[in-house]
Amino acid sequence: MMKNKEKVLIISNEVVDKVMAGPGIRYYEIAKALSSEMDVTVAIPGSTTINSQSIRFVEYSSKHAEVLRQMVKDFGVVFVTPFAIDQFSWLSEIPGKLVVDLYDPFVLENLFYFQDASLDVRLAYHARAVDVVNKALKIGDFFVCGSERQRDYWIGALTANGRVNPLTFSQSADLRVLIDVVGIGLPSRNLEGKPFLKGIHPKFPEDAKIVLWGGGVWDWLDPLTLIKAWEKVIEQNPLARLVFLGTKHPNADVPTHRVVNELQALANSKGMNKNTVFFFEWLSTEERESLLEEADVGVVLHTNHIETRFSIRTRVMDYIWAKIPIIVSDGDVTSEWVGEYRLGRVVKQGDIESVTSALNALLAKPKEEWARAFEKVIPMFTWQRAVEPLMRYCLFGEKALDRGEQLSNYLGNKKYYLAQMKYVYKSKGLKGLLRKIQDKAGRFLGRL
Repeated sequence: MMKNKEKVLIISNEVVDKVMAGPGIRYYEIAKALSSEMDVTVAIPGSTTINSQSIRFVEYSSKHAEVLRQMVKDFGVVFVTPFAIDQFSWLSEIPGKLVVDLYDPFVLENLFYFQDASLDVRLAYHARAVDVVNKALKIGDFFVCGSERQRDYWIGALTANGRVNPLTFSQSADLRVLIDVVGIGLPSRNLEGKPFLKGIHPKFPEDAKIVLWGGGVWDWLDPLTLIKAWEKVIEQNPLARLVFLGTKHPNADVPTHRVVNELQALANSKGMNKNTVFFFEWLSTEERESLLEEADVGVVLHTNHIETRFSIRTRVMDYIWAKIPIIVSDGDVTSEWVGEYRLGRVVKQGDIESVTSALNALLAKPKEEWARAFEKVIPMFTWQRAVEPLMRYCLFGEKALDRGEQLSNYLGNKKYYLAQMKYVYKSKGLKGLLRKIQDKAGRFLGRL
């Protein structure tokens, strides 16, 4: 008899539709990859126009959480973000395995938000973000993150929350049973773009060269250096056009970032806006693919800060999928990929001359000349390959032995102290045991 497929529920905090930002794309692609082996449902905060043969979509809202609460009981695996755990505290009690997605180290991103607010307000928001993360770290059965570098960061946080302990270590000395890497991947199909700007938009002739900033304009990124370099680029490449995609987040609750106003003001002051520099809001999936298909160079720049250290620039994966040469600032994981696999140019952070030189060099030759380098890399970054650790856990993993209060209860049990005293007596003798008892008694009396 054929065994029923494992049922997996992905709870997304972001829109999953034809217009979506990185997190929505991530959950949609993970769902598609898992659906090859499992029965996958995606719960989303709103409706969707996506029709899928392999994935079921359901709506949920905080006002009608009971529907979702009843639903999760039917799933063997529930995949969530820390925000979902904060929103629905009953997730700690589900019968299935709870997988927590730590791909986005939002505590670091949040340091950039509310910079115009008072220090008290910023500290309050920060404390709230840390609390959200810690709740999730305490109750998850399994965790995934975006890169090995991120994994080091999260192992530290898990250690601080008591999740790195003899129980988890005994299950897996490298702690892969607790946390593994499920980063970002590439669709297993080719781009399906159509003519979008070249020869259609009045400012884009058919032989235009499109330089694409293919994602949101956020405060932790550095689009200003790109604009400053653009003056000299246009002198050498008058048919070049710079396109920014996403000045506002698709989620209306996310405020516009301060750098957006600075960027547009700088472009206007130099007379570039609507002539050689263009700002688009988020496009549909089809339009986004068309723009990637037409682009000749993909760019993302950042400055030196803690978010850079642990980030993965999703848009760099889009550029790899489109096989367009990439210009990226040094310091993050994706810049290491660009350098190692020779997919474009890695530039110094904030260096206008370095960006100018890189752009002129990449625009000087057809993007097709880069195709061979990308063809070697693309098989390494498919979504099917990216989700392998998650797939493995969903199919064969177990609930964590130390989940929630179980470990702390154990550590507070008399049985634990008796085992500890036996170990001290065996290793250090009666005198060592008496010293241990005296030490504990002294600390106890000191707290009175």
